[in-house]
Amino acid sequence: MFKPILGNSLVTVDPSSEVAVSLKELVFLAPGVVTRGTRIWTGALSTGEAIAIKYSWSNTKRALEGDLYQLASKKRVIGVATILCCTTYENVLTHLHAGGSPAADSNFTQPQSYKIHMQRQNRVLSRLVLSPTGKPLLDSRLSPLQVAEGLLAGLIGHASLFFQGGILHRDISPNNIIVIDDSLPQLTSVSSPAAASDLFAWIWPRDTPLRGCLIDLDYAIEASAQPSGALDRTGTYPFIAIQILRGQERHRYRHDLESFLYVLLWVCCYPTVAGSQNMISSVHPIWPASDPLSQWRDGDELSVTNHKVACVIDSSRMFGLLLERFRPGFEHFKRVAKEMRMTLWRQPGRGNSCKLSEEGKPSEGRGEEYEEEEGEREWLLPEEVRLGVLNKDAFQEVKKSMQWLVATLKD
Repeated sequence: MFKPILGNSLVTVDPSSEVAVSLKELVFLAPGVVTRGTRIWTGALSTGEAIAIKYSWSNTKRALEGDLYQLASKKRVIGVATILCCTTYENVLTHLHAGGSPAADSNFTQPQSYKIHMQRQNRVLSRLVLSPTGKPLLDSRLSPLQVAEGLLAGLIGHASLFFQGGILHRDISPNNIIVIDDSLPQLTSVSSPAAASDLFAWIWPRDTPLRGCLIDLDYAIEASAQPSGALDRTGTYPFIAIQILRGQERHRYRHDLESFLYVLLWVCCYPTVAGSQNMISSVHPIWPASDPLSQWRDGDELSVTNHKVACVIDSSRMFGLLLERFRPGFEHFKRVAKEMRMTLWRQPGRGNSCKLSEEGKPSEGRGEEYEEEEGEREWLLPEEVRLGVLNKDAFQEVKKSMQWLVATLKD
């Protein structure tokens, strides 16, 4: 359907193409040595509308990202980027080893361990053309209001994707939430006309514009699906929920909601502003002035999870000291951060006391009567965010906080 063009050079030709896509600027290149090789370009259709073009090597054991975008569109999900075109190319095992490599040499016998590895780690190259375009939450040019509007839009998009589309995102990060660029002509909108009977109007009124959207369904999965078996970890390291980083629980809605808190904390702390009061004030060294959340980026799994439990969940004092590191203009975000902490980990009947609860099952010999006694239960149900609070209700709590934030910053 699309012909990608870079300048005046033809990059790829699809005989069935009717629309040309012009590649303008490379805006994202996946860091690291062993990655999905993700590259994202900004571009434009021949008719002038802004689009994004994404190339990546996806694990063949995972659902194709393009298929999940199409499913979301079919379910009328809002707050998520719209896919215009998806093309898949060669995969490593079948095509790249078909010639000019030891795998193609008839005298070369592949070790069994290699064959097993490739069956689990085979990757396929895909190209997605998406709309709308925008700036990621970490873009230093965004105002506090734009960041707040982006966070709200990302939360709405994630909820619509999960509750309405039956898809769990599993990679909430600042780069996967964008604030829509109003200076460019956009082909699609992240909202849509309201239906006569909309069962999901409680998420967000369809005719109310959102200023941002959620992107990147590389690690997303249908909520009813079983784990894919792919070896690569889901999520972006500093924002991965504690129990997922520990490898102790299956990914649930609450884990993505936890990631939203880490994203909020991150965008409020970075980029650091040298000489500002939050950098020179006397704050505990657990949150270094020049790089407050460096431990979450650089530490190993054990140190990161222990740090989050001790300094975010267990100690309101240590959490409060982190809020003192928020950069100028982000003071109102402190209230939302505190309320999100309560939404995620507050213990019933214990005031503002927070604790990490684990997902579990009833003890042997206990029946339905035990399950109804919420005061005794200390383990979470799969559909709970905290004890006694279901996914939907927790979402509403966070949405209310973020709506307050946007309204306050507009005043």
